[in-house]
Amino acid sequence: MIDNEIKTLQTIFYALFSGVLTFFAIVEFVIGDMFSSSITVDAPTLDFAFESGLVIITLGAIYLSLRLPKIKMIEKKLIADPIAKFREYSIVRFAMLEGVAILNIVSYMCFGNSSYAWLATIALLASPFIYPTKERFYNETHFEEQR
Repeated sequence: MIDNEIKTLQTIFYALFSGVLTFFAIVEFVIGDMFSSSITVDAPTLDFAFESGLVIITLGAIYLSLRLPKIKMIEKKLIADPIAKFREYSIVRFAMLEGVAILNIVSYMCFGNSSYAWLATIALLASPFIYPTKERFYNETHFEEQR
């Protein structure tokens, strides 16, 4: 049962990850300069604020997705119902990282600022650290300790 659950989560992980990578490749190579710098910001303060906000959102989402099982409230829920909650929180973790990656890719497409592409790359590079495995399941849910 656990093996099937892990394989399902791995399939979801691969689907989301490859979807974001495909979107990134399409934006970079196919669309190219068609939308690049389509939104120009005359106020450098506004541009700086938007870029700083995306940096904070991206780094916060990466930190939260990596530390999610260590939050006391979530750790208690993982111990109480390990299989269902591990599935639920794994999908939430995927969504956090892939969501900020897509947000940064769209910002890169609209503003043409390569900082957004780098932020998306950083979010995607953090994804393997939440890849669902049987060992991660046992470590995060303390499933063996309950027996």
